[in-house]
Amino acid sequence: MWLWVVAQLAATRGAEASGIDAAEPSIEVARLRTPEGDFCVGDMFSLPFPESSFDRATAFNGIWKGV
Repeated sequence: MWLWVVAQLAATRGAEASGIDAAEPSIEVARLRTPEGDFCVGDMFSLPFPESSFDRATAFNGIWKGV
């Protein structure tokens, strides 16, 4: 749920928003709310982004304990 909120906020402030979520419905909402963003369904332990791709990153409800 938080993915689209933060992505939309970032995009309105000029950022290039990208995101990943394990739930397809979350990605669908993010794409609808921020169509210029880059969103995909995926696993946080196997990110589909090259290293050093981002200036800032956030995580919600996914990092609860060490692996």
